[in-house]
Amino acid sequence: MVKMFRIWPAYLFLVILLYLVIYQLPYFDIPGISEQFRSHQYVSLWLFLFMVPHLAEYFNSSAPYLHHTYTIGIEEQFYLVWALLMRV
Repeated sequence: MVKMFRIWPAYLFLVILLYLVIYQLPYFDIPGISEQFRSHQYVSLWLFLFMVPHLAEYFNSSAPYLHHTYTIGIEEQFYLVWALLMRV
């Protein structure tokens, strides 16, 4: 559980920074992907904030520049579930 809370601030900072700053600048647009992302932007944001970025890929609303957060989301889910199982 402790390790999970160490990763959360950096993860959430990255997600919020990308959604509030980077995705608003036209310099970072990726042809073909940015338009698709903008149509699912809010769904994708909530999936990333709830640490389930792998579901963003499933719903075809993945965010550019956040593909590496897939493993962080899986790791966070593992730490949460494993800690709860150990308490039982």
